[in-house]
Amino acid sequence: MVIGRVCAITCDIYPQDPLVRRTAEAAASAGFDYHVICSMKEGQSEYEVFNGVHVHRICMRGSKGKPLGRITARPFGTTLLLWSRFAALAFTKVARLHSRLKFNVVHVHNLPDFLVFAALIPKVLGAQVVLHVQDVTPELMAAKSKGLFRSIAVPLAKVQERISTAFADHVVTVGWPFEEPLLRRGVPREKLSSVLNSADPSIFIVLYAASQFMQRSSECEHCQNPVDNPGQESTMFRWYCKAVERFSLVQYLLGEMYREGRGVSADPKAAYMWFRIAEKICATMKDRSHEAQLELERELTPKQLAEAAQEATNWLRRQQHLSCPKLQENKSLVA
Repeated sequence: MVIGRVCAITCDIYPQDPLVRRTAEAAASAGFDYHVICSMKEGQSEYEVFNGVHVHRICMRGSKGKPLGRITARPFGTTLLLWSRFAALAFTKVARLHSRLKFNVVHVHNLPDFLVFAALIPKVLGAQVVLHVQDVTPELMAAKSKGLFRSIAVPLAKVQERISTAFADHVVTVGWPFEEPLLRRGVPREKLSSVLNSADPSIFIVLYAASQFMQRSSECEHCQNPVDNPGQESTMFRWYCKAVERFSLVQYLLGEMYREGRGVSADPKAAYMWFRIAEKICATMKDRSHEAQLELERELTPKQLAEAAQEATNWLRRQQHLSCPKLQENKSLVA
């Protein structure tokens, strides 16, 4: 049963933006029909359903004709122009979606603050508009600009922030360092909420458990094609491989890493296998695992699907001989 319909708007890319993704997936898992309007990077589709979230992408092409992806790290004039163009396109897209779906809430993530005006039509037609302030624009402009430009940019940033927060029905920010300047600049206390950025406990509890298990293990039987990516993704992948026979949620996480090519070479077939296993033995990820399989079925051939299904069945049968409580309680899963 759908509790309500929400549309998020962000100039960032999805699902790579962690805050937007965390918010969207939490709402979707709670029963909301959740949609995200975002920028598109090369290789992404205009529309997809990702972990229960409907993703509508706007293709902003650069000088070489390729999708720009994140609208950041560019000269200020270029960034402002791209923000304005994206806001106009988002205005049209959310209006069309609202005519069909009748959103209860439109959740707009800055930067920029004025992106909130893309929600004008839904607001006029009765939707509530939330502006999520991830960065306070005046302070950001003060830190990044100098001289005469700074003396112009900072006051203008304050004006557009004041107008944008006044337009929104509610303002959400990420903690007291941003809450205090917003209150000083006139956002009413009753209109402002702080929600701290937080990690997904279902993932990081498993990471801790996996790291503890890794200290007691010396080999990784399931690691295939590890990639030395920047950061810690290769290490994370190895942790998951260590813990895959002890913690049921890890099967789903391995599927995600194989699907997205994070810490390991992208392998849709291997991803399908792990999602199939997760659907069988991880109750908290059953629905997401099923949805992921449906998406991957469009990419794989019938032969690949059959092979992946057989590999999943073989893996489950092998685990019956190990100390895996979940499997021992559910031996019928591999029947």
